[in-house]
Amino acid sequence: MLTFKNKKKRLGALGGVEEVKKHPWFEDIDWDAIMKKDTEVPYKPETEGQTFLDNFDAQFTREDPINSIVDTNPALL
Repeated sequence: MLTFKNKKKRLGALGGVEEVKKHPWFEDIDWDAIMKKDTEVPYKPETEGQTFLDNFDAQFTREDPINSIVDTNPALL
């Protein structure tokens, strides 16, 4: 039996972006600075190009990639 999560219970589903911005987890975010692109990111990992994998657990980088079909039926999302 398949069970689906209630989309209406997701943060922002009913109140939009303002509901998300008012959530306590985001209370220290300066949204105006972000919109003006006038803020520093708290952490920027070092990289050595697009294929740099050191920031990912080897458990995942050793796995063979699997092609998967994405169902775009909105009723299933």
